[in-house]
Amino acid sequence: MLMAAPSIELTSAALTDSQSLCEGENIIPITYKVLGGAVDIEEDISNGGYLEFPDGIVGSYADTIQIDEITFAPAASVTAAGETYSIQIINPSYSATYSVSPTTGTAIATVVSDIAGQINADINRVVNATVNGLVITLTANGSGPIQG
Repeated sequence: MLMAAPSIELTSAALTDSQSLCEGENIIPITYKVLGGAVDIEEDISNGGYLEFPDGIVGSYADTIQIDEITFAPAASVTAAGETYSIQIINPSYSATYSVSPTTGTAIATVVSDIAGQINADINRVVNATVNGLVITLTANGSGPIQG
């Protein structure tokens, strides 16, 4: 199950979020990745009543499509009877668990492919699954808050 609390992560170069500049110097762009259920960013541009940014500097927020990768490793095949492999997807409008209980000796690549097939066969799904070897990639069907 992939669930993360809302959070924000600096994705531009280190220390771009704490620049000190003199007049005429360029501001290095600052970018963040918003994770989990966060749906917006609010800029706090005041400090004791004084603006920290010059006029014309604004922040913006754009939803992106969530993409998660799950790597199945290291065994090449199922090593014990009774093992179940599952991916649970939780979304406010739809939740589902996709599971495979293979027999001993089944290739893990087959397990990954079978789970992806279950996800893609679900007409109510909120994500699409693609497989590359032992990696399954889940891509939300849309952008916005709390996708897949």
